[in-house]
This record gives sequence, structure tokens and C-alpha cells, in this order.
Amino acid sequence: MRAAAVGASDQASATPYDVTEGSDTVVDVALVPNPTISGRITDASGAPVVGFCPSAVLGDPHDGNGFGGACTDADGSYRIGVATVGTYRVHFLDYGKPYADQDSY
Repeated sequence: MRAAAVGASDQASATPYDVTEGSDTVVDVALVPNPTISGRITDASGAPVVGFCPSAVLGDPHDGNGFGGACTDADGSYRIGVATVGTYRVHFLDYGKPYADQDSY
């Protein structure tokens, strides 16, 4: 059996490990956290907006690329975990609430 994936961005460039019957193959790895987009959302008076859920789209939103989202906490802070580095557009859409929609274009 052959296993691969450690330390590479794709399977083709990963280091292969031969695993044989009765052996103990050890593969150590140091995980790197995914990049994040974070911030704080406030209203016009500076008070935190709680429960607002911005989203981030990688590249052109019409291409169907990477997508992530998160909701604000009691401080109005949010942190969106994204899968890869790149240029993201952050959307601030407030469905059915009193705030105007905004984009980070």
C-alpha cells in the first residue's frame, strides 16, 4: 500500500510512503492554520452589530470559487476561515434587517 500527501500542496508533489504488512510507518506533520479574514462590524454610532454574517468569495463571485462565512459575536467581531490564499471579496449583506448591503470591491 502507498500513502502520500504530507508536506505538499497537492498529491502529485507529495512525498510517498511505502507501507508494508506488519510495519509501523510513522509520518509526522506540523499543521499550518488556514488563512483568515477578520474584522469588527459596528453601527453608525460605533456600537457592535451582533449576529451579522459576512461572507468571503475567492476571486470573481460568478466563478463559483472558494466561499466562507462567519457571524459576529457580542463584540461585533468576526473571523472567516478561508481554504487558500488569494484575493477575496467580502460581502456584508443584511437580509431583512435595517442595515444597507455593502461589498468590499
